[in-house]
Amino acid sequence: MTLNTPTLPLRLASACVIATLAGLALALRPGEWAARRPLDLAWLAWDRLGLMPMLLLLRAVELPGRGVSVSIPLAVLFAFGGLSAGMIWLGVMSGLRAWRHRLPPAADALLAAGLCLNYLVHHLFATPARYRYISTASNFFAFSPALQLAVFAVAAGMAVVVTRLRERCLPA
Repeated sequence: MTLNTPTLPLRLASACVIATLAGLALALRPGEWAARRPLDLAWLAWDRLGLMPMLLLLRAVELPGRGVSVSIPLAVLFAFGGLSAGMIWLGVMSGLRAWRHRLPPAADALLAAGLCLNYLVHHLFATPARYRYISTASNFFAFSPALQLAVFAVAAGMAVVVTRLRERCLPA
């Protein structure tokens, strides 16, 4: 907080610490899996792609009201298209897991992996290679806290539902 110029005010320094700790908390399980269960981590990496479209596109419903040049029907199509694409992908991955006799991850692991993937994909593929930058929150989060909570709730619901279905349908 006091070592660089300009220095951060306490409020911003505290926000940075909280964001860093949240990111670290999300990274701990994948780090442990990379060390102890690398094949399970690879399967989880493919699984988490099912949550990514929904996490990125469900918030599109608020963009027309913010003046972003997207029509309301197109925003709704993006939102529900992302949700549908994610469910289809998780269904495909469930079939592949059954075929290869792979145990499914817990719902919290799937949700955390999906959250982590959003930032990584944006950083690697949506920023110019020569000018990697730290993105703004508006690229990932809804402007409305209520809508963002709904996005997280839908993602958590998807993770729980797919995990429960897999527990019932996939051989142990």
